[in-house]
Amino acid sequence: MALRRRANGSWIVDYYDPHGQRRYVGLGKISKRAAQEFYAKFERLRSYCSAGLPPDGELVQWLRSLPRKLHAKLVRLGLCREDLGGSMAVAELVEWYLEYSKDRVKQSTWTHYRNGLAPLVEFLGHRPIIGITVGDCEDYREFLRAKKGLAQATVNRRLTMARTVFRQAVRRGWLGSNPWELLRVGGTSNPERLRFVDQETVQQVIDACPDAQWRLLVALARYGGLRIHEALHLQWEDVLWDRKRLVIRSSKTERSQTRGIRYVPIFPELEPYLRECFEQAPAGETFVIWRYKHLAARAKSGDWRVANLRPQLERIICRAGVPLWPRLWQNLRASRASELALEYPEFVCNAWLGHMDHVADKHYRMVLEQCFEKAARARHQFVTESAESRASRADMGS
Repeated sequence: MALRRRANGSWIVDYYDPHGQRRYVGLGKISKRAAQEFYAKFERLRSYCSAGLPPDGELVQWLRSLPRKLHAKLVRLGLCREDLGGSMAVAELVEWYLEYSKDRVKQSTWTHYRNGLAPLVEFLGHRPIIGITVGDCEDYREFLRAKKGLAQATVNRRLTMARTVFRQAVRRGWLGSNPWELLRVGGTSNPERLRFVDQETVQQVIDACPDAQWRLLVALARYGGLRIHEALHLQWEDVLWDRKRLVIRSSKTERSQTRGIRYVPIFPELEPYLRECFEQAPAGETFVIWRYKHLAARAKSGDWRVANLRPQLERIICRAGVPLWPRLWQNLRASRASELALEYPEFVCNAWLGHMDHVADKHYRMVLEQCFEKAARARHQFVTESAESRASRADMGS
């Protein structure tokens, strides 16, 4: 009986059964320490089997904590009973969750799940879910920080995703408790990436755009507060000229109470670019941004990668001589959300931009410089009026 490491990095235990036949138990690519621990337990298990004795309580608990595939291998080799069970491995749980959610969420969301859970499979995939501890969760967080080099907000999103997957295991009785619930996870937003793009800067970018459709795209994001896919889906029948508003049909919010339909005013800053495109539109054209209507069709089916207009926007910004800001499209929308919040009630802004209060506060709204200037002017006025009032009272007293 021996423990060996193969050339590809995986571990294997080989031994001879009572009939003299050579057998193998593959352990996969695990750490040397884990392989040695398995080998020690496996050696004890074989000694119990050779003596015709049932495994003791410690070995039974170990067998129950093994991944199901490995446990089934030991059953086939006649080293344990099938009724002792075998825990699902983390990789199996993730595979089940992806299959479970495939028809329950949009394709883009499912792709986000798959990519977000890949590091979890890489780090803990071979481990049984019943043996995952809070310490393992903390090690995974450090793995995302140090090895993957992810930002803190991204790390928190990955941890939240892992917690959600393990909650499903608890609900189905595969796991007694969720170790991820005991791990403190911070916020998933990154305020450092919020930037207010003022109208002067946006005008320079619009002037550098190659044509009317690109000028309108930037204007729809900055002055209309539209998401990029909403701008691509906009059709001329959704432009209500007489009522001065746009009908926005968003696939992102189609499961909400509004069924993904909301109304946005045609703001004065937006109208000139909208009319320019209307005058240049080919006869019979239905899409407002017709040059990218093929992207709108693909994006509606869930293939968001083909609707990536960021590289072109980067080139336009560089041509305008303006420094690049983070989250190019999102911060255009966030800048409009911050401006509107100063003029209109929250429920009006939420209805126009299609988000909830907590989402807007976390990802969009910013405290603008003009807020500080307004507060400073109000303070100065208060101090001036107070001084004049004191002087007036002093004159009356004399």
